[in-house]
Amino acid sequence: RSRKPPMAEALPPGSTIGILGGGQLGRMLCVAASRLGLRCHIYDPAPAPPAGDVAFAVTSGTWDDTEALAAFAAACDVVTYEFENVPVDALQDVADLAAVYPPLDALRQAQDRLTEKQLFDRLGIPLPAYRSVDSAADLEAAAREIGLPLVVKTRRLGYDGKGQYVLRDLTQIDAAVEELGGSDLIAEQWVAFDCEVSAIGVRNPAGDMATYCLTQNEHGEGILR
Repeated sequence: RSRKPPMAEALPPGSTIGILGGGQLGRMLCVAASRLGLRCHIYDPAPAPPAGDVAFAVTSGTWDDTEALAAFAAACDVVTYEFENVPVDALQDVADLAAVYPPLDALRQAQDRLTEKQLFDRLGIPLPAYRSVDSAADLEAAAREIGLPLVVKTRRLGYDGKGQYVLRDLTQIDAAVEELGGSDLIAEQWVAFDCEVSAIGVRNPAGDMATYCLTQNEHGEGILR
């Protein structure tokens, strides 16, 4: 199989963007792409994903179905993904046939909260204190070093308040570890904040960059509303 060269310029109208994942974000990508004269091809394990209603084409297949992934990639000019929990192995199969953006290395970093924070440390980006946690003893040590309250999270797959536990007392340690699976966790310093804002920046394959206005987020019960 030959690897397609990286894109160096904007996609011409009529090009097909492959999107791994067909949820609400994939649906919004399809709508935005259509305004630019671009078509979207969705790949999702669900037979009728939300993005399917507005997509040019839909392929239903599991993340380990190499034949379905190959057929999907061959039908696309470029491939992206709508969420960070797409298995990297699945993307590697796709990347052998089509250009994938953001690149796989970026996804590997973003899928693991510990790896992501370690990257920020290396880049000199200030962060609240954090510790890797694989046992109740690790969590107790983190609580004594950082202080309470702590936010304990799964390193992977958590979103919208899932995979999180706010530790306010040392007596909750065993319950927190048990609820979150016992290992591959991260404990983060509690931040008393006034509000949360999102900063979005983008870069195309040619190196052009753009940033967008800050947006303030509203949360309820740990979920972005």
